[in-house]
Amino acid sequence: MYSGGIYMRRLILLIISVVFLYNVHADNTSNDTETKDSAESQIVAGIYLGGGKLFNSNAQNNLDWLYGNIYLGMEYEHKNLSGAIVITVFPEGLKHPPHFNVELSSDQSSEEPKNKIAKVNVRDAYVCLNTEILDIKFGRWMLSKGIGRFYGFYSGTPYEAVGWWSVGSTRNQVELSKTVRSFHASVSISPDDKSFKKGKIHALFRYSIKDFLNFSYSYGANVFDRINNPDALINNNLDICIDATPIPKLRDFMVFVDLGFVDITDNESVKIKHPISFGFSIPTNRVMNLVQVEMEVLSDRKWVDHDQKEKDAPFLFGIHFNKEFLNHFNFEGALYTDRSPENITVEIGLDSWF
Repeated sequence: MYSGGIYMRRLILLIISVVFLYNVHADNTSNDTETKDSAESQIVAGIYLGGGKLFNSNAQNNLDWLYGNIYLGMEYEHKNLSGAIVITVFPEGLKHPPHFNVELSSDQSSEEPKNKIAKVNVRDAYVCLNTEILDIKFGRWMLSKGIGRFYGFYSGTPYEAVGWWSVGSTRNQVELSKTVRSFHASVSISPDDKSFKKGKIHALFRYSIKDFLNFSYSYGANVFDRINNPDALINNNLDICIDATPIPKLRDFMVFVDLGFVDITDNESVKIKHPISFGFSIPTNRVMNLVQVEMEVLSDRKWVDHDQKEKDAPFLFGIHFNKEFLNHFNFEGALYTDRSPENITVEIGLDSWF
């Protein structure tokens, strides 16, 4: 177990290192600012604080969870090379939100994971090389999110960890991608353990029509599990998403439909799930940056209430909004249901950056 002093020294060393690298880079490029090939570096720093309340909770709490983090790092871009290193520090006494995608221990049934997330965590650490043939990216970063804030992106979100939330998970991965005009394709592989005995592959294909209509298809599966274990169960997940801005003069108005095929396996006892989510964003004439309403339908979804009775839960819904102000702050809020229509939750959060 590391002491708080060690974490504090590491944080101070990180701050000094980032500032030093930034100053060295600024000195090297100060005489070449007018050239197109000059490198660009940017300090990434901010603070996030949020909280949530579950209305059907038996706990007598003002908030059921309060969470926050401090992030600090640097982004770099020069010609065909880019990269970033961003460290996230979780202060003492602030919990992580229940939908936060962390690496759980082997005991998945435990409410409190034994392998808790570190107080100092690497959020992003990657390098991307753009070539004429392919773009190559390797390191650690968040898997792309879906269109929906709560539901969707069924090829990349593990159901056991976060329900149907489309919150991208931060993973160590290698990605090959290519963008040709309106078509984009990417394939990534990521290990699930240190020895790569388990791992996933994820592929994404996206096509846009004049910034009006977008089609995307993605596939994810734990194919590497079977290399050393021929009996391993391979879960194949597919996602098909369509989003559109049907009114050109209302760019804030967007509609989308996301269809998933989850848990496609060669085991007949595992039933394939067919969730479908849809939603739209509401124009507010710049009063808010985003107001988005979503719903998910899964006909055979079940949940167990407080009396241990199994009930049907085919419908879930959510509404999310955010507002940026003073060029350095973003306030966001959400009202949603998670896993059952009775789990009504309200969340608010404030993000600030320098």
